[in-house]
Amino acid sequence: MVEIIDKTYMKAINGIKQDINKTQLDIMMNANISLVNLYYRIGKVLYDNSTCGNKFLDKLAFELKNTYPNQKGFSVRNLKYMKTFYSEYHDDLEFVHLDAQLPWKHNVSLIEIELADDYKEKELEKRMLERLKNLLLEFGNGFSFISNQYKLTVGNKDFYIDLLFYHIKLKCYIAVELKMDEFIPEYGSKIGFYLQALDEQVKDKDDNYSIGIILCPNKNNKIVDYTLKYINKPIGVSDYKILDKLPTDYMENLPTEEDLNMYIDINE
Repeated sequence: MVEIIDKTYMKAINGIKQDINKTQLDIMMNANISLVNLYYRIGKVLYDNSTCGNKFLDKLAFELKNTYPNQKGFSVRNLKYMKTFYSEYHDDLEFVHLDAQLPWKHNVSLIEIELADDYKEKELEKRMLERLKNLLLEFGNGFSFISNQYKLTVGNKDFYIDLLFYHIKLKCYIAVELKMDEFIPEYGSKIGFYLQALDEQVKDKDDNYSIGIILCPNKNNKIVDYTLKYINKPIGVSDYKILDKLPTDYMENLPTEEDLNMYIDINE
């Protein structure tokens, strides 16, 4: 009889312990989800007020610390993480839902890793653009540098060309776009859009139509695609075509694909 009671007791106490442990875990998980979702919402407020500058964030951190002196998490640094968390993931709510199940410090680690990767990629792209600019200038043949990240405004929206040159001999603007991934057709459409904007907004009546250069890697080699507007066609984005070869008069004054590949490697 005693043995039966002992077995019943052990079964009962083990069941209760498991229930308590599960409930505690659920409480912790729900609390974590609520906290991460709170940080996401705060991040949205900070992101939406980015134009106010750092003073907005600094003032908010000061106010929250004074209002909640015993609660951690409202430092300037952590508020910046909240802003980055929202800016990075607000287009992917499913990912945000999954991220909310991770402790905040793990999310911060992911943010730091992504920021580091983004920084490295931007630095690589910056170096490559500088290298490409110098290369084209060293070629001579009439290249005159105008600007990095040349701004075009179309329909109240700003767009930026990686490098913009004016070619003195060809009497035309040359837009250069550097891509860090494999060529896709959208790149041709994008630079065609840039060329049309240049021709309508920047080109002088005595200038020739603008030319675009797209530099990007491929699985086997680097591809340099030139886009040239057909002069005898009506103005329009559809008039810009991706060409394998340029007319002879242009080839004499522009570097070939082989020239660029010899002196620049965007995978370095």
